[in-house]
Amino acid sequence: MDFDEEKLINAVEILGGSVDKKSDTYYEILIRAYQVNDSQIGFKCPFCYSSYNSKKKCKRNNAKHIQHLHGLSKDFILDGNTHRSPHCYGDGIKYLGLDKISYQFKLIDG
Repeated sequence: MDFDEEKLINAVEILGGSVDKKSDTYYEILIRAYQVNDSQIGFKCPFCYSSYNSKKKCKRNNAKHIQHLHGLSKDFILDGNTHRSPHCYGDGIKYLGLDKISYQFKLIDG
């Protein structure tokens, strides 16, 4: 599927995030994160769901956003300047056309 910027923005805004378009093919996804323990942070991914239908679209009635975890350094502070590469995969990425662009998550304290 082709990339659809409107679908990207809608998916992120559902979780209270925002999208910063840096170029025609690079996006920064501002999303709320939380500290899981001393060595990990987590966030609900706006693109990855627990289940999809046969048309590769998430089953919104019973699907849940998947939590992604990222490792931390010991002196880490969740200050809005932290960027993490996506761990996204699967049908949600293809449905939104995210395999056609580059993006990173900018994590803020949630």
